Amino acid sequence: MIAPTHGIFASIICFAFGMPMEAIPWLIAGSLLPDIDHDRSFIGRIFFPISYPLNKRFGHRNITHSLLIWIPVLVLGIKYKLVMWLAIGGLSHLFLDMWTVTGVGIFKPLTDKIYVMANRKFRLKVGSRNELILMLVFALMLWGSVELHKRKGIRGVTRDIMGSYDITIDDYQRNGLIISYVEGTFRENSGRIEENKRFLIIGEGENEGYLNLYDEKQDKMIDIPQQGKFLKSKVISDVKEWSTMKVDGVMEVKSIEGMAFQKAKKKWRKLKKGDYVIGIVNYMGSIELKGSE
Repeated sequence: MIAPTHGIFASIICFAFGMPMEAIPWLIAGSLLPDIDHDRSFIGRIFFPISYPLNKRFGHRNITHSLLIWIPVLVLGIKYKLVMWLAIGGLSHLFLDMWTVTGVGIFKPLTDKIYVMANRKFRLKVGSRNELILMLVFALMLWGSVELHKRKGIRGVTRDIMGSYDITIDDYQRNGLIISYVEGTFRENSGRIEENKRFLIIGEGENEGYLNLYDEKQDKMIDIPQQGKFLKSKVISDVKEWSTMKVDGVMEVKSIEGMAFQKAKKKWRKLKKGDYVIGIVNYMGSIELKGSE
């Protein structure tokens, strides 16, 4: 298929699966790379000194369209994020080309067998009217996937529907140091249930798979599962990040502007002026410490 079709499809993948915006150029680049073996393709014209000899040696849709190239690139992408995005784009190219009349030899040079996704009457001729119609459909899907991306893609929609606490934990861990909140239906151990309860996530708790939370309205720490659990929940992310420090020796909190929390062993507590700290400290704003007497 032609370059715009591949590029739009790669963009849909980015938005639909909630990938970061910086992935788009790498996905699009990857979606065009297999056609570097065609000197009259969009990318082939840009890199003509490479595409021309490649085409003369192997022809079109040969080694650059092979899973024997793209699967190792995908595996390498486990370590390097940009390579992963290139590989996903390249594999999306192979997937679309299997819907064309001529198909793709995805296991070349091991075998010359051609693989297709449907019988001939459902496959497209490159650059035909039917491909232009498909491109228009993809453009409409792209608009829809942009809206989907605002909810963090298919994963985000699934999270909102299911409200799984396990997904909440995973989303929090993926956020790293981004300030995050957990929101949902909370059941206290007394049996009381509250809808739309929202707590600030401080860190992972003493019990594996649970979180230490802070109730800003009541100014108290919430330990799950000792004090209750979420029946349905989701993570709300801020744009800001925690500042963090490791305190090796006992020190006194001289001043705090904002909020600060200390992790000693596996439990978190909110700090105030005059407290003594050691271990990990996460804070918003600023904190000043002084050595203990």
